[in-house]
Amino acid sequence: MKITLESNEWQPWFARSGFRDIKGAIQDEIVSGRKYILFLDDAERQPGVLEALVAYVRSHSKNCRLVVGTRSAGIDMVNNLLTRYRLYPRDRKSVV
Repeated sequence: MKITLESNEWQPWFARSGFRDIKGAIQDEIVSGRKYILFLDDAERQPGVLEALVAYVRSHSKNCRLVVGTRSAGIDMVNNLLTRYRLYPRDRKSVV
């Protein structure tokens, strides 16, 4: 699968667990003023990483977007976290 970005304006950033602390990685690697699309796969297996990314995106919503991958067993956990941070309307039933 090939993923391309239509505009050079947005830079992809992939969160990978096991290499370093996510908060430190965000602080060191994400440059203020640039626009990012943050990617996290298997989000249900990394709730701390997901929560840090959601909090960051919520506070930098003009410059960041978040793409989350999860297994069907993790949808409720991801939905609950997104609802808690109010990243989409409460009446929405699922991220799917």
